Amino acid sequence: MARRLAPTLLLLALSLALLVMRAEGGAPYTISANYPVKVLVNGEERSLPTRVAPGDLVCAPEAAYLDEGVRIVFGGWEGLGRDPCVRAYGNLTATYTREYLVHVYSEPPALRRSMWVAEGTVLTLDYPEIYNESEGVRWVFQHWSGGEKPFQPSNRIYVARPIRLEAHYVREFRVTALATHGVRVNGSGWYREGAIAVVAAPREVYVDEGNRLVLAEWVTAGSVPAIVMPQASPGVAVLEVRGPHVVMARYRFEHLVTATGPQGVIFSGLVGEGEELKLTTPEYLELGQGARLRFEGWSGAEGAGSRELSIRVTAPLRIEAIYIRQYLLSVSSPVGAGGAGWYDEGSTAMVTVPENPSTNVFLKRRLNGFSGDCGECRHNGGRMALVMDRPRSVAAVYVYEPDLLNLGILAGTVAAGVALYITGRRRGGGAPAEEPQPTCPACGAAVTGDSLFCHRCGSVLRAHAKGTA
Repeated sequence: MARRLAPTLLLLALSLALLVMRAEGGAPYTISANYPVKVLVNGEERSLPTRVAPGDLVCAPEAAYLDEGVRIVFGGWEGLGRDPCVRAYGNLTATYTREYLVHVYSEPPALRRSMWVAEGTVLTLDYPEIYNESEGVRWVFQHWSGGEKPFQPSNRIYVARPIRLEAHYVREFRVTALATHGVRVNGSGWYREGAIAVVAAPREVYVDEGNRLVLAEWVTAGSVPAIVMPQASPGVAVLEVRGPHVVMARYRFEHLVTATGPQGVIFSGLVGEGEELKLTTPEYLELGQGARLRFEGWSGAEGAGSRELSIRVTAPLRIEAIYIRQYLLSVSSPVGAGGAGWYDEGSTAMVTVPENPSTNVFLKRRLNGFSGDCGECRHNGGRMALVMDRPRSVAAVYVYEPDLLNLGILAGTVAAGVALYITGRRRGGGAPAEEPQPTCPACGAAVTGDSLFCHRCGSVLRAHAKGTA
């Protein structure tokens, strides 16, 4: 109980002593500080050191600025704690600490700092080696402008004055190189602002037999457009880095198209997907000796019947020009014939000639058969069928037969004329008549005495004169 009452009794004793001192005009207390500052005594500003009466309220300033970047900060009253306002019941001393302003400047701005640091402090600054500002943008530490470890992100500096310290960073941008169709591209990575980035992609990628990818162009695909500098090699893209860029190598499919025919390769090469390919082939290919090839169509290309082919390529193609072998049938006949010409191999040709063509009034022709490349040369009434498995040449053979009826009439007419002539000679007694010009007995055309055939109708003159067919 006595221990609990002791602080109370002490306080009462001090209060009583204070009252006595005020009543008797007691001695004042001294107020001081380790720096020249001004305090408030019962609301009145006074410079230190000063003297106050017992019980006066003394308030010390929490901070005071001595110079640019220099200040002092209240640390407390010696023996009374850190409350800046106290009542004087004895001498009072305010303690202050000197502080200096430390500025840490950097790019990026997010890492800039300002702080007050007590004099004599060894300040540790821990900064990131890489600071990611945003997607595709980062800052990479380079060095400090001072300190114990200027080339490391974590630095130490002794504070004895106001300091402006710089953390040097460089900005880098992410360059992403992509390609269509899943082709692998080299060159993606981080590049310093203003640097030249080089990305590369293969010019050709063989997918499988008959298909390949060919690099067509580089295009920018990101939110920050990239200017791709033209290069001699399309497989390389060069750009100046001005932001986070995305460049894409655009590929196109090419398909192998092979077109052949009897004459060999018509076309063989790679054609871009969707491109139109035009091919042409001769309608006939001459083989010589009465044989040739006739264009029939294309295989491997649907709906292609013309020898001029136009097709849009969407896949590998093997196209063949289909030809059919043809053979020539030659037919000779003095009176004309039908069926000569070109025939597909294996087809049947029908040769037709007149069986009993008319010639003149005294002779007539009769078909005696066929000769040439016709085997047994069988015919039926001037019609002969031939299987065209090779070139063939046939001739119609005719024989001449006299027309007895017309010859009898002619003989009677001639005899009558001779008789009249003789009678006239006897009666006239004149000079002998000139020998008449020989004529064809069939058509009456003038002929020479040694002619064998009539030049007009083809009748046999000498044979007729001898009386043979």
